[in-house]
Amino acid sequence: MENVLLSNNQVDYFLYDLERKLSDHYQAGVICDKDGFIISARIPKKNRHYLHANKIALSAIADKKRKNKNSEYIEVIRDLDERKNVLLILLLKKDKSSKIRSQYKQLNKILSFQDIF
Repeated sequence: MENVLLSNNQVDYFLYDLERKLSDHYQAGVICDKDGFIISARIPKKNRHYLHANKIALSAIADKKRKNKNSEYIEVIRDLDERKNVLLILLLKKDKSSKIRSQYKQLNKILSFQDIF
């Protein structure tokens, strides 16, 4: 994709849309560059006292392959651009039901159609 200037509103709406569509499991969403600098973050008010965008971004950058099985969250890390300079990090609440699988499918569909990055 060519270099395009994005507005803060476009990026914020993208995270808002993810939160709305994944509402059952969504806990936090962060978009950052490959060095962990935050471009945008959306953390619902109920989670802001213990989830911090900086910590989410830096922990994802530190080791993208790390799986924290003790956590109550599933950390989803996806590249948003072809050059792998922009990352989307989502924290989703773990759920033993099959509902999370359908949410993953929905997430993949949303990301395949996004065209802002």
